[in-house]
Amino acid sequence: MGKKISPTLEECRQYKDNYNTIPLMRKILADVSTPVEVLKSVMETSKHSFLLESAEKPDQWGRYSFIGYNPVLELTCRDGHVVVRKTDGDVLYEADGIHPEELIREKLRDYNSPKIEGMPSFTGGLMGYFAYDYQKYNEPVLDLKTPDREGFADVDLMLFDKIIAFDHLEQKICLIVNIFTDDLEKNYRKAQSLMDE
Repeated sequence: MGKKISPTLEECRQYKDNYNTIPLMRKILADVSTPVEVLKSVMETSKHSFLLESAEKPDQWGRYSFIGYNPVLELTCRDGHVVVRKTDGDVLYEADGIHPEELIREKLRDYNSPKIEGMPSFTGGLMGYFAYDYQKYNEPVLDLKTPDREGFADVDLMLFDKIIAFDHLEQKICLIVNIFTDDLEKNYRKAQSLMDE
């Protein structure tokens, strides 16, 4: 169980023509770690992270808890000014006066991936928030010119391609790394190294 990655490289080749990215997963035992403990460790090495806890009802747990770390992109919009940057700070795109939805959909197309049987329901993607002021892009007739005292962006999303999913049913941790299909063998090996690390 320890070193096996799914899908295999050969299985990934079957997805290559239809998808830009493919999630890879390795399962390890989770008998001594909790999501909160792992999140604390992740926060020591990652500036940005999140935890989606699995509670469905106050007295019942869901199957998965998800931790994301080291996002690859950040997309923000404030008062019609949209910026897409790598998380190292390099700006990839900047524009004024566009609806942020256009860029969000474009980024989702750039990172489309297959749903693979046996994987958790979430294997990576955009996480963040849409503030109340986001509505002004959908309904331009609204007069949302209240002074901004909190300093929130209208949209603040990050693209996470590395996920740690706690499978509470199987008592296992699923390490998930999404790879691009452009140089499949090289990216597959990099993902293996990252999971080992």
